[in-house]
Amino acid sequence: DWMTMRLSYGYSFKEPSLFQLYADTYDYYGQPLLDPETLHNIELSFLFTPAYFLKIRLDGFVTLMDKLIIMQFDTQSDDENFLGINGYYSPEQQGGAQIYGFELSADATIGSHWKLYTHYNFLYSHRDFNTNISVVTTSTGDNIVPDDAMHRFKLGATYIDDRVNADLALFLVAL
Repeated sequence: DWMTMRLSYGYSFKEPSLFQLYADTYDYYGQPLLDPETLHNIELSFLFTPAYFLKIRLDGFVTLMDKLIIMQFDTQSDDENFLGINGYYSPEQQGGAQIYGFELSADATIGSHWKLYTHYNFLYSHRDFNTNISVVTTSTGDNIVPDDAMHRFKLGATYIDDRVNADLALFLVAL
């Protein structure tokens, strides 16, 4: 009665768009030999209710992506487009990526009007590259995919009654 566990697995794929496959413009050439991108996701979640007023959730996941379609600018072409630029954009199949993470959260009900909550997320993402055309590096030299914050923390309080629903939260996002 005090614990719930959920395990899930998902598989999906994304076919290349017709533009990625067959477009032919002054600065873009399609690639008709692209394979679908694939994704496998495994998630394990636990919900603990040690007391009637307290819920604790731990959720972890692993996402594995393969055959990513990446837009690249090819400067090897001698053709100069009407903007005076040598080269063109073309999609390429490049490696994969992995995303690992977990979330730990706690919600506590205090009296009949207050709820306190906290959440911590950890996210690690890594890209594999088949070529050296566009290697993403960080200050640590790792291939972490940019725009992903590794740590996210939230602390908040909610007040609810018949006339008011107010929420105040503090967020911290950090690499």
